[in-house]
Amino acid sequence: MKNTAIILVILSCSLRLSGQSPVDLDTQMDRMKQHYKEWLSKQPDAGLMVEYDPSPIALDIPKPRFTWILDMEGRGRRQTAYQILLASRREILNRDEGDIWSAGLVESDQSSQVTYGGLPLESNREYFWKVRIRDEADKWHPYSEPVIFNTGLLKEEDWTADWIGRGDPDEVWSDVYAFADRRVSEEVQNVTPEPRSPLFRHEFRVEKPVRRARLFVVGLGFYELRLNGEKVGQHVLSPAKTIFRKRILYDTYDVTSELSSGENALGIILGNGWFNGQKKYWGWQMQWHGSPRAIMQLDIEYTDGSKSRVVTDGSWKSSWSPVTFNCLFDGEHYDARLEQEGWDTPGFDDRSWSPANVVPSPGGKLASALHEPGLVTQIIEPLAVYEARPDTFVFDLGQNIAGWIRLKVEGPAGTKVVMRFAEQVHPDGMIDPSSSRAALQTDHYILKGSGTEIFEPRFTYHGFQYIEVTGYPGTPGPEAIEGRFVQNAVAPAGSFSCSNDLINRIHLCTVQSQRSNVQMGVPTDDTQRPERQGWGADALMTAQEAMLNVNIQRVYTKWFRDFRDQQSPDGSIGYIVPRPGGGRDLVWTSAFVIMPWYQYIHYGDTAVLEENYEAILRYMNYLARQGCSDVQLKEMGMNPHFPEYIPQPHISGYLQQSQWGDHLSLAEGYHSRSGLPLSISTAIYYHDLQVMEKMAGVLGKKDHKEKFHFLAGEVRNAFNNKFLNREEGYYDDRSQSAQTWPLFFGMVPEDLEESVMNTLVKDIVEIRDGHPTTGYMGTKFMLDLLTEKGREDLVWNMALKTDFPSWAYSLRNGRTTITEKWTDGGSQNHIVLGAAIDPWFYNVLAGIQQDENFPGYKKFIIKPYIPDHDLDWVKASIHTIHGTISSSWEKKQDGLNLKIRVPANTTATVYLPASPDAVITEGGKTLSRAKGIRILAREDDEAVFEVGSGSYSFLISGTSDQK
Repeated sequence: MKNTAIILVILSCSLRLSGQSPVDLDTQMDRMKQHYKEWLSKQPDAGLMVEYDPSPIALDIPKPRFTWILDMEGRGRRQTAYQILLASRREILNRDEGDIWSAGLVESDQSSQVTYGGLPLESNREYFWKVRIRDEADKWHPYSEPVIFNTGLLKEEDWTADWIGRGDPDEVWSDVYAFADRRVSEEVQNVTPEPRSPLFRHEFRVEKPVRRARLFVVGLGFYELRLNGEKVGQHVLSPAKTIFRKRILYDTYDVTSELSSGENALGIILGNGWFNGQKKYWGWQMQWHGSPRAIMQLDIEYTDGSKSRVVTDGSWKSSWSPVTFNCLFDGEHYDARLEQEGWDTPGFDDRSWSPANVVPSPGGKLASALHEPGLVTQIIEPLAVYEARPDTFVFDLGQNIAGWIRLKVEGPAGTKVVMRFAEQVHPDGMIDPSSSRAALQTDHYILKGSGTEIFEPRFTYHGFQYIEVTGYPGTPGPEAIEGRFVQNAVAPAGSFSCSNDLINRIHLCTVQSQRSNVQMGVPTDDTQRPERQGWGADALMTAQEAMLNVNIQRVYTKWFRDFRDQQSPDGSIGYIVPRPGGGRDLVWTSAFVIMPWYQYIHYGDTAVLEENYEAILRYMNYLARQGCSDVQLKEMGMNPHFPEYIPQPHISGYLQQSQWGDHLSLAEGYHSRSGLPLSISTAIYYHDLQVMEKMAGVLGKKDHKEKFHFLAGEVRNAFNNKFLNREEGYYDDRSQSAQTWPLFFGMVPEDLEESVMNTLVKDIVEIRDGHPTTGYMGTKFMLDLLTEKGREDLVWNMALKTDFPSWAYSLRNGRTTITEKWTDGGSQNHIVLGAAIDPWFYNVLAGIQQDENFPGYKKFIIKPYIPDHDLDWVKASIHTIHGTISSSWEKKQDGLNLKIRVPANTTATVYLPASPDAVITEGGKTLSRAKGIRILAREDDEAVFEVGSGSYSFLISGTSDQK
């Protein structure tokens, strides 16, 4: 954004009347909308992909999958056959030959997830591929433009580098699984983790012209890689968080153009990250794996066909960097006076540096990072800056983000500028860091005194809207600070807007929170306090929203592997992933069962089921062993160490129990660890079994499918015997959530469905005046249930509420992200409550819905709900594995206008709200004359028809919804 758009506000404390920003809400939301549009413009126009990636740089999957999106205009366009060619060199492919894979003519309409079937792929090679298709008229289209993908290091022996560090090669080996339940050995307890960041350097020569150079690197906890004085790549907060004792993800860079003829210099800076956890946070939040360490391998191919390799080993040199302290939660301290000019360039005098130590491997298998890297994805300039107290300046970015700032400053050497970060401000204008809890979220910069200096941290990130700056020489202007929005760079996948400002705001704030909470390869819960973890229920209840708004599949695929790495021998898994150690709760860990199914339905991704099925099966067997014949309310308290609770395994039965319950529900008697309603775990267990039955069916495991079906029936019977009040027609404690799950999962006896539904509706309408009391596990399921039962009106009225509890209430006071709770406390940048309703905007208001029988939107449904008040138009799109689906409608004087776009090679079933006497036209023609439309039914209140690919514009006139 240009500086002219910045509002500079210099205020004294006496002029401020409240704790809100001096920026008005309209200006704030205009900025949010502008940034949302800027972000949407980054949606990749990817026609061909390998494993969801347009140009993989280091695939380590032996049989990757290929996808192409058909770009064919017109109606009813589809593929009837395809041919793929894959070659080792571009010139071979240019001859329409494939020396590695030539699939021949394949009679199929499949255009996504086509599994590789050629010769074995080799390590660190580039391959070229293209595809052509035959259409519905038996016409062959020209081959696509060639696309390149590269393989990584496919075998363990491909690595010849050593791990290096500054730590003692014989330092104590830490049992990282002992931290969560406080079993850390005395020897480890005596360790004091080094807070500084070490430097490593090495020089080498390049004597011949280079054809191709690939650099593979891991630095734990975090790293920054340097080559000849410049940063390599744009990655930040890398590598991803994993179970480092099981799996470590390396990054790959193409450095062909960065190498110089003659002398070259490599440099690595290491941060602590999740690896060298600071002692303050030892326990469930962080573990100590050892001192920081790195491994790097540079493979160079020359134009004459020869090769050379540069690796980390004992010949590297090491020193300390100007980063004197770094902690993911607490911040980074940088003393510019300690900079060593030219340390990462050839010819630097490193005689005072010590040899790097060759240190043990952290234990995990090296694998390529296939998900999107952490990047600075947006620059946020401050909307306001004011002097809250003498020499205390507060900058307001106008929106809550995850990331850090770039400081621009000039002053005497030794001057220390302190930057504190917070999501809120006090009424006196000072920042309010209460939501950060124990996390300091503070950066220090000490000037070296040489003109204009720039500081940007490397090894921490913050959740914030406001920045308090003290020690700044003089009075800073708005140009002194730029916000850096940091996230795994998942591209936008969907867009939504409508005529209602409140609904738009809920959507914008949900997307803002979603983007903020994809960090280090993990779907995190928050951005500011000392958690930032992959809590299972948070990820589960945001997954469908995430798939609609961002290309999240590669991150989820990585995260499911974390589940497998974390799984215990008995089959159990933790409720925080990845994290070494225990902590079990069926409700939270159901993410590992349900989310792969969501991914299969959304992307048509059978591999995610195949890859995880055996591990999920072991988990389901574990759950079966935990079944009880009865469950009772437990006094579980608020133990900060989160001890695990497992129902008594020696009592056989089908009931389960949870320690978290419907987290943050407002129902009477609930608190965050009450385990209420008591029925939640058995209901979710039943749903797990439903999903497993469907999963087994897709994978052709008939025996498993039958067993899951039988077990689900037994669980349903036990559930109803325990929790169903048959006389009065309600479940458990009459709470909204307790009625929602059995209704939505199909557990209610048919003769009592109406009664239980009436209990739920009465509570919503008569007792709660249209408000929810549901928490994390209840809210989205309840909205989906109400829609399924034809009560979209209740959801719409709930969405428009402005008093407590409601989405508008949570977003009051200018908040720009979704709050953790319906109340004001806790994190100000969570996703779950926003993610509960945001899919409803796409699926119900815009009407874009999946058909589970045709995964990946191969066939889908358009069925918009048209509210009779407070909404005049809706516009939405989703970028799917088959192309972009769009649906928009507008109430006009002559009727309701619905416009849809159906991608090539797909079909849609369209439901239009139309009374029997309504007139429906498409493109000015009656339906019988319009091309590509097949009428299926004309019911009392709607018309149903099927359409092939293409763009359509329907006008429904003479309906009761007409305005």
